[in-house]
Amino acid sequence: MHPESPDAVTIRGGAKFLQKHKLIRSYYWTTDVSIINNYLINYGPVVVGTYFTEGMTPLEQETALAYGTGDKIASYAYVIDSVNTNLGRYRIRLHFGNDWGRDGLAYVPIDDIAELLQDEGEACLPVGFGKKWKPT
Repeated sequence: MHPESPDAVTIRGGAKFLQKHKLIRSYYWTTDVSIINNYLINYGPVVVGTYFTEGMTPLEQETALAYGTGDKIASYAYVIDSVNTNLGRYRIRLHFGNDWGRDGLAYVPIDDIAELLQDEGEACLPVGFGKKWKPT
């Protein structure tokens, strides 16, 4: 993702901060949702940077479903903290607070995130804070 202003904070900057303070050993970049799925199931959350689209807001409050469709609004970083492969959805959390989605969470189809990742997106997978992980 390309910062929209010189004051923008980057995902890499966050990862470097965690590495400097020895909270992670390193980090791995991917745009492959199969790697992201494996990581989520076996290790934990990932930080993703993609375009935020019209389909991601406003959300249906009842279902908190969001879609990576429509016009691009801005570039955002957010956390994917779980995957439901049966339903084909990720659960994401943004910095919009608990009024967005359902208690600050939304559910986005894996295929939509896959497309957003291919459009200048990135996912950062922290390494070295618990279980040993190698990309598959």
